[in-house]
Amino acid sequence: MSGNVSVPDYLDIPSDEQDNFYSDDDLFKIQSWGADLSFRELISRYDEDELVKPELQRHYVWDKSEASRFIDSILLGLPVPSIFLAKTPSEKLLIIDGYQRLMTVRDYVKGIFSKDGKVFKLSRTDKIHERWKGKAFSELQEDERRKIRNTTIHAIIFMQRSQDPEDTSLFQVF
Repeated sequence: MSGNVSVPDYLDIPSDEQDNFYSDDDLFKIQSWGADLSFRELISRYDEDELVKPELQRHYVWDKSEASRFIDSILLGLPVPSIFLAKTPSEKLLIIDGYQRLMTVRDYVKGIFSKDGKVFKLSRTDKIHERWKGKAFSELQEDERRKIRNTTIHAIIFMQRSQDPEDTSLFQVF
């Protein structure tokens, strides 16, 4: 059985199940680490083309109500779920997971909802806190604007260790 890892006898695994073990060649050559990044930094990196949406990533799909609820949750101080980024050999970061969240904050800070090109004001639904309901970013208090820009999001950053440009194992995982 070339390419398979031998299983020590003391594990007492039937020989037909030994074939299910990964060989060293099957392991993903991916390194990962965590980083806490502010929305200010992420927006800046995106605008400078250092943080990019890969072709396989879906386009922005949230409607204004969903986007408003996300901004509302940031203003309320709720935790923001992690994002996944892939570091390229050219030092760019590809957005693997979290594109909707990142673009929502970017659009709100910039003042334009990119999905329709109109001014981005938070929805007036009952699900949005009364204090900022119907407000654009520029209409918020300075401390509220600062809170959005300075909110950190945990990023799990992956880097493909393989030098083979055909190796797409990073994208197969996600």
